[in-house]
Amino acid sequence: MNNIEILEEFIKYFEAEATQRKYRRNITITVGEDDIEAIENLIQENKELKEKQKEYEKQLDLDYVEENYIAKSKLKEKIEELDKKEKEELKGLKGQDRYFVKQIYQAKRETYKNLLEEGE
Repeated sequence: MNNIEILEEFIKYFEAEATQRKYRRNITITVGEDDIEAIENLIQENKELKEKQKEYEKQLDLDYVEENYIAKSKLKEKIEELDKKEKEELKGLKGQDRYFVKQIYQAKRETYKNLLEEGE
């Protein structure tokens, strides 16, 4: 008989005793050493499972954040990259071409800056 089966037997016994005694709360039983050890094992397993569950929940939270949020540092890096790319593209451009390139990069920068501000 495994630990879960032993626990199920205890529950059935307590339910039967409670029914016979008209739901008295104090029920006294004699338990063997093997049963006590099985119960202690169940308690220990339960504690270990709760700890594992907490760790899994933390990991799930980290995975969710990683998949659904952008770090502020990455946004700042993107803005810096845009500045460098803009300077490279502007070399040799004049007039209307220069104006359009500036407008494109400005719009991209504004998008990243808005994301930064929303996160604050």
